[in-house]
Order: sequence, then C-alpha cells, then structure tokens
Amino acid sequence: MSKEKFFARVFSLAFLLLVSACITEPTAMPTSSPTPSPMAKAIARAASPIPASGFVEATPSAPLNVRGTFVYAAGDGSLWLQAAVNGDAAPLVARSTESIAQMPAYSPDGTQIAYAALLFLADGNVRGDIRTANADGKNIQTVVRAEANDVVYMYPRYAPDGRLLVTRAENLQTTNERARLEWANEGGVIEDARDADVSRDGSHIAFVRYDLQNATMALWLANADGTNQKELVAAETFAAILNPRFSRDGRWIAFGVHGEPRKTLPLAARPRQPASNDDSCFLVFLSTCLVQTAHAHAAPGALWRVNVANGKFQQLTDIYDDSPVPAWSRDGTQIAIHDYTGIRLIDLVRKEIYPLFLEDGGSDLTPNPSPTKRGEHLTPNPSPTKRGEHLTPNPSPTKRGEHLTPNPSPT
Repeated sequence: MSKEKFFARVFSLAFLLLVSACITEPTAMPTSSPTPSPMAKAIARAASPIPASGFVEATPSAPLNVRGTFVYAAGDGSLWLQAAVNGDAAPLVARSTESIAQMPAYSPDGTQIAYAALLFLADGNVRGDIRTANADGKNIQTVVRAEANDVVYMYPRYAPDGRLLVTRAENLQTTNERARLEWANEGGVIEDARDADVSRDGSHIAFVRYDLQNATMALWLANADGTNQKELVAAETFAAILNPRFSRDGRWIAFGVHGEPRKTLPLAARPRQPASNDDSCFLVFLSTCLVQTAHAHAAPGALWRVNVANGKFQQLTDIYDDSPVPAWSRDGTQIAIHDYTGIRLIDLVRKEIYPLFLEDGGSDLTPNPSPTKRGEHLTPNPSPTKRGEHLTPNPSPTKRGEHLTPNPSPT
C-alpha cells in the first residue's frame, strides 16, 4: 500500500487518563460548533426522534482536580506526554520521515507505553509493527514485527497480566482487507475483528466487527480466549462504531459512534420534570432524559455506553462530538472524552460536561486503569508552554492534540 494512502487515513491513538473530581457547582457555558468529518457530514439523520443525552455543557466555578499524564500522537508521526495538571507537553517519540507513531497505550503499571509504528519501506511498501518505550521515551523496542509487507499491526491494548492485544490487518483500504485480533506473539484469537479493549480483570474483550462488503460496523463482546462471542450493538445500528473502552469494574463499555441510531436500542429512560422553566434536564442513574437540551448543532457523532449485564444503553453526549474517544476514571464516575474539538470531562453523577483542553484536532483516547506511584507520570516539560496551549506540543507543524491517550495510573 502506498504511503499517500496511509497519510490520508485518520490515525487513532489512545489517551490514558486518571481523573478524580473535586468540583463545585457549575455555571452554564456556551458551546461551539466544530467542523464535522466528511464521514459525519454524509450521515443522514434518523427519521424518528431519539432521546437527548441530557448531559449539559457546563464550566466549574473552581478548577477541576484532574491528575495524570496524557500520551498522544500529534498527527505528524510523533508522540507526546502532557501533564493534565498544567498542560505542559514533552516529546516521547520524535517525528521521523521513515515511520509514523500512533495509537499509544500505557502498560498496567504505567511504566511502559506501547504504540503502533507504521513504517515506510525503501521499495515503496509499508509495514506496521508494535513497539514499546519506557514512560520517559527511552528503550524503544519492537515487540511485534509484521511478517510481510502490507501487514499492519495496530490498536495495541494491554491486559492486566501485561500481554498485548493487537489488531492484525492485511491489505488495508482494499477489497481484500482482512483484520483479526491476536495476543502479541501468541497467534490469532478472533477473526474478522479489530479495535478492541480488554476488561480490567482480563476476562473479556470488546471489539468492533466491520463488514467490508456492506460497510457496516457492530460491537461485540467475547471471552479473552475468543469464545462465547456476543453481539452488543448490531450492524447498521450506527454508521460507524469505534473505540470501545471498558469501565474499570467491567460493568460498562463506552464507545464512540457516527450518526444517530437507525435501530431501536433498549434505553432505561425515566424522565423527570425540570425544577424550572429553563432548558435543564434531570437524569437518574441508568436513565436517559427525554427533554432536549440546548446544543450547538445536531451531533455528527456521539458517545454512548452499554451495560454489559443487562444490555441497556445510555447516550452520553449529543452536543458536538466528532469521532469521540472515551477514557474512564478510576472510580467510574467520570469519562474524559476526546474528539475533534478537544478534551472534555463527563461527570456521570452530575450529568454535566466540563471543558479541559479545547483544540481542533483529535480522534482517539483510552485510559490507563492501573495505579502507579504518585507523581510517576507527571513529568513536566522542561520547556513549558503557555497554559491553554494544552494539546500543543512544542513547535511541531501539525494540528494540536491530534490524537491522544491518558495514563491510567493514579498520581
């Protein structure tokens, strides 16, 4: 496959975040309208109305207590670390003319970062390996090497025992495209599967199944050995499904979508009357509000979650998401979301969304669930940037914060 075709793709990355909230009463904040992706623009809205998410955009009257370190791909082939506490960024993997680093994910103990490395070969072909680096960017090693040209390994995700779950793809973006899930260096696990996550206890895998002929996506759940496969979201329900992420207790799977649902989903909706005549919307646990809240425009994408035990769904956003990627907090009460407008924090208890770093670029994020020593990943950048340039690493000439991933370990 040519270099140009790969550059045309949107390369995802994982975003590892540890969030703990200490938030006072918020006040309303106006929303903004991002430029939707071409895929999102092409999505026709469903004919029948669906409940709004009910999560309102707000801003805290006191600083959010967010701790941890993000690792993200800047979109130019480099990886960066960024402290959530002050937004300072430091390089992890340097930009190169020979490869693209993308889709980083922290190891369970937070000491290593795995990422996909797309290599441009001298003969014009490409190969995709999986590499690891220490959390300070040192000791880079290739841990999974593609055995042939046009074989690409991507979407590395750690299991709690340290094993890597990866997607192996052949002939990407062709009519012969094939993908499967593998445990790194152990062989195939699930055929016709990609973009997976491993539950915190290592017992289950959530993954996306893509029907190439019909261009449809479905969300599936399986045991870690590939047995007992179960469809959670049927094909053709959404125009696209991406970035499934388990909550730390394994009860929920958050996932991004393009478009509104074209099929009926079981929503445990129990609307309540607002306390006043404003555009408020009050929710109860596992409920979806039936009152449409104010938002900038019809969302081209949204973040949903599904309860693994009972199959009930909840729409978390409907404001201005575009290819959203979730990152769960350690206690499961918050989700950081990254899309083409930046990073926001969803408070599942308050049913509110707070801005963290607002930028224009980005597509993927995943949280690191494992604890590490306090301060271990809050490495400040020796050359600090202005506060507010949070996703802008140094002078690199790409969109700020184009792809990111947070460190799951607590600091």
